[in-house]
Amino acid sequence: MTENNPSANKTHVFISYAHEEKEFVRKFHDGLIKKEMDVWVDWQDIPPAADWRAEVKRAIEAADAFLFLLSPGSITSKVCGEELEWALKHNKKLIPVVIVPLPSGAPMDKRLRVPNWIYMRPTDTYDDAFRALLEAINTDLEWVRQHTRILQRALEWDAKKRNSSYLLYGSDIEESERWLGASAMTAALSVSPVQVEFIQASRKAAGQRQRNIIIGIGVALVVSIALGLVALGQRNLAIANEILAEQNAAFAQQQKEVAEQQRALALEQKGIAEEQRAVAERNEATAKAQRSVANAQIYQSRGGFLDISTLLAVDAWKRAEASKAAGVQSQAGNILRRNLSFLTAPLSQQKQAKSIWSIGASADRSVFVTSSEDGTACVWNADDGSKKYCVEHGDVVTIARFGLNDQFLFTGGENGKVNVWSADTGEPVRAFDYQSPVWDLAISPNNEWLAVGLDSGVVNIYILADLDRQPFRVTMSSSVYTTVFSPDSKWLGIGTAAGEVRYWNLQEQFYTVGPSHKNAILTISFSPNNQFALSSGADSTARLAQLVDGGQKFIMPHGDWVEDSAFSPDGKWFVTASDDNTVRVWDTATGKEIRRMAHADFAQAVNVSPDGRWIASTGKDKTVRVWEVATGAQALEIPLSARGWALDFSADGKILLTADDEGNVQRWDVSSLAARVGYLEFPEYVRLAIFSQDGNSLFVNTDDKKIWLVGAEKSQTDHAGASGKAVLSTPDLSYSMTISANAEWVAVAIPNNNEVILQSLTAPKEEPLVINSVGGLHEIAFSPDSLWLATTGDDGVTIWDVAALWNNVEPMQLFTLESDPVYSMTFSPDGKRLAVGGTDQTALWDLSTRKLIASPLPQGGNLISGRFSRDGAWLATGSASGSVYVWDVDSAEQGQPAFRFDVNGQAMSLAFSPSGDYLAVGSSDAFAYLFDLPRGEEVARLPHVDKVTSVDFSSDGKTLVTAARKVVEFWDVASIPFTRADDLISTACRRLTENLNNTIWAQLFLNESYQPICPDLPIGN
Repeated sequence: MTENNPSANKTHVFISYAHEEKEFVRKFHDGLIKKEMDVWVDWQDIPPAADWRAEVKRAIEAADAFLFLLSPGSITSKVCGEELEWALKHNKKLIPVVIVPLPSGAPMDKRLRVPNWIYMRPTDTYDDAFRALLEAINTDLEWVRQHTRILQRALEWDAKKRNSSYLLYGSDIEESERWLGASAMTAALSVSPVQVEFIQASRKAAGQRQRNIIIGIGVALVVSIALGLVALGQRNLAIANEILAEQNAAFAQQQKEVAEQQRALALEQKGIAEEQRAVAERNEATAKAQRSVANAQIYQSRGGFLDISTLLAVDAWKRAEASKAAGVQSQAGNILRRNLSFLTAPLSQQKQAKSIWSIGASADRSVFVTSSEDGTACVWNADDGSKKYCVEHGDVVTIARFGLNDQFLFTGGENGKVNVWSADTGEPVRAFDYQSPVWDLAISPNNEWLAVGLDSGVVNIYILADLDRQPFRVTMSSSVYTTVFSPDSKWLGIGTAAGEVRYWNLQEQFYTVGPSHKNAILTISFSPNNQFALSSGADSTARLAQLVDGGQKFIMPHGDWVEDSAFSPDGKWFVTASDDNTVRVWDTATGKEIRRMAHADFAQAVNVSPDGRWIASTGKDKTVRVWEVATGAQALEIPLSARGWALDFSADGKILLTADDEGNVQRWDVSSLAARVGYLEFPEYVRLAIFSQDGNSLFVNTDDKKIWLVGAEKSQTDHAGASGKAVLSTPDLSYSMTISANAEWVAVAIPNNNEVILQSLTAPKEEPLVINSVGGLHEIAFSPDSLWLATTGDDGVTIWDVAALWNNVEPMQLFTLESDPVYSMTFSPDGKRLAVGGTDQTALWDLSTRKLIASPLPQGGNLISGRFSRDGAWLATGSASGSVYVWDVDSAEQGQPAFRFDVNGQAMSLAFSPSGDYLAVGSSDAFAYLFDLPRGEEVARLPHVDKVTSVDFSSDGKTLVTAARKVVEFWDVASIPFTRADDLISTACRRLTENLNNTIWAQLFLNESYQPICPDLPIGN
């Protein structure tokens, strides 16, 4: 479960510093964390944006102490100056710390020239200075914490337009007044004006409440006296009634009837009260459901909190269902469906006591091993994730690998030892003690060599079949951080803490010097063809070298450390993961960046699927993200409990192994990725992609001013859309394309020129036919019999005779259907009707009479898409406002759609499956939606990299094609995971690992007693 904010009992510290002092700040930050302080520090050297500034301001407001690290960079930094200004505005405790000597007379804000600077310069004793800093932070700590609490309450009150409901109450007022009095007695304790105004307003409101209570008591006293007098009168009246009853039985009977009427009235009032109470309870439940929906949306927008967002949406759904709040339930369902499009199900969960450093698989991939900071390496069965055994190494296990045809398990650690174990039983076989921490070990793919990299700078290279033989030693200038063999086992790559790279040819006993880095080497990767090696490191670069001479070929700069890298199976590209939060794909031949994806924090590990179609990455934002290589679209997002450190795909690519900083080892089902069975990539933006009649080819309209005819089999081979046949070239961009049903004609609309281009597919002319439009050209369409071409214009829809146009004989223009601006149109399959989408309505025309069949079909917004089902029974219309209506054509004149669906963007494209059971919608929110028409509900949401401009089904209904940016994707409909509305909650819970923890529950649900949202899941840690 993703953690929320730390405990409020911790001291909150904000660090303002110049980013060139980042290395010092890491040590400084770690020291404060060890003292159980909550430290806020900006690790990213990025241009400040609005949301970034707001986050910084909130962090300063929440801080008990503001540490300004004085250096030549910080006293001139604009950002540091803004942070200082905000802290002083709110009278935060300011503690200047000198970390770099300042030039004499260096200009700085005079408010920094306070007494008692703390000196932590390189020449100062760090531990003494750190103790002085802790003493300064803890001085008047309770008063400072109260200052922070009251400031946050006061700022919230001020931000809410000083609404009285945000004021202090009861003992909080008295406590705050005592706190304010303490500040007046000590000059060093300063308060801000808004705090004073907040406390004064709270006292004033409390006084008014007390006066209201006194008035209420007085009124109650008067009422009680009056009631006493009434009671006395009632007693006398009862005596009189008793006397009268003896004299007048009729009067007594009358009183009885009155009493019965009053009793009936009381019962009626009781029923009304119970009904009102039920309404109040439903309203309360609805309000709580709305609160959970709002929080679910907030967490959905934050990186790494998809699990919390999903739990809150489940809670909202349940509450809304109970209170019959259909609108709120629909909002919760929308959040859940978006989240479920990225979430996947956990298959197994295991745990070691501390952080996992590495994952390694056996050669047959039947088991995998994890190395841990807890001193153990554990071997797990790949088929079910069960633990096979763990071995005790004795110290932090930095690396664990199988070797010698999976006979042995090798572990290396900080204690300077490499232990060899039986891979089958975990029994110890032998040990090597190097008296120097082991940072990496590698086993050659041919099981001939073992290389051990040491902190001492030595690499020991053994012959695996004869471990008793003295190793061949390579001595480097500094600690060896990485050792890795090439796929052909010929080369050994070595990287050091000083940035030195060597590539040893073990067969011929020589080495080449690789590219020189300016800081530590963190990873080395070899291309599958053994021609290139990639070194990456803490100098924020990745450098590609040719193995033949070690010479640097390309430098790939990043914004921060490059933590990991991997090549594609074909070696045509490689991927890097960086502390600048990015995952980048690079072209091996050119060194150019071709894709960039982003985490919410450091990206620290990356892996490529066996088929080369997917990249998995993880890091500090506590997520694993799976990206589609062809588009850069995020396909999956897996929440982790802690920072992700390692991951690996199974051999078939259907399971993803992950390990994190808290020792969790998990297996995830990623088999849903197999629904994407192929893709075609084009050089320019794709507007439309539709199947040919036989389903074997695609017609694709792209912004390279061409219409392509591409065989569908290309999606499985070279994926190059432009390797197809260009059946038409246009003078400008075309936004609409239509293919005649007999596959004889192609036409495109060019709005910029108000032209329609017509070309024959069977007997093309050298120069295609140009049809001039009067303006307002949005859409074109062939009639089902291929005889007519319909075009839109400012004057409506014009119907043309295709043969007459092509042969240049009159009459070419048959008739015009007058209409307001037209945004979409579609012929019915029998050619008898034409649906024309305009603004707020769709008109249905009878083409035989050229008259409207009925009143226009109402729907809000511009109707930008329309499609008949293949049997003509349904008409789907899509709006720019996001609504999708499905009309029963036979009863459409009644003005009520059979189904109303919504997407979270513009409904740009529509397609019915051949059976009419499914409707696909391409939306501008980067999703393709699938709706089940017999059930009248959404069943799937398919993520893309950008707006989905086109959707279409193959003639057999087995394949769905979608287009986004420059890529057309092929989906196996049977493999798409469908989620029915009845299964929505159970599916969401199955894709999570735990409920909210008690801390997060209290923050989100206030005084409500804890309840597990998903009953079958454990309470979060």
